[in-house]
Amino acid sequence: MFKPFVDAYFQYCKMAMDTAAVLNYRLPMLHSMASDPAILWSPVQWYEVNTMISEKLLSFGQAYMLLAMNLVQLPYGKLPSVEKVMQIQRKTLQPVKTALSANARRFEKKKN
Repeated sequence: MFKPFVDAYFQYCKMAMDTAAVLNYRLPMLHSMASDPAILWSPVQWYEVNTMISEKLLSFGQAYMLLAMNLVQLPYGKLPSVEKVMQIQRKTLQPVKTALSANARRFEKKKN
């Protein structure tokens, strides 16, 4: 009975840890770009910023499309079960989780 909730909790925990790893890499980079004009015009830094923005737009766009598609498939006038809601939540967050995990792995490789 509690397994879907426990799975969702661990999924959120992993996403929180991956978010922290990505922010630990990107915030100092954005700070250095804002404070140093020489770094601001670096093509490598701008490539990373453009990649960061485009990845987020794409993954959240996919998540919203999946959410809309799954909500349309629900029967009208009938409340979905807890399992169905958890299944929709898992499907909806999959693109965001995938992009976030890939970013965290990439930044861990760059750090080492």
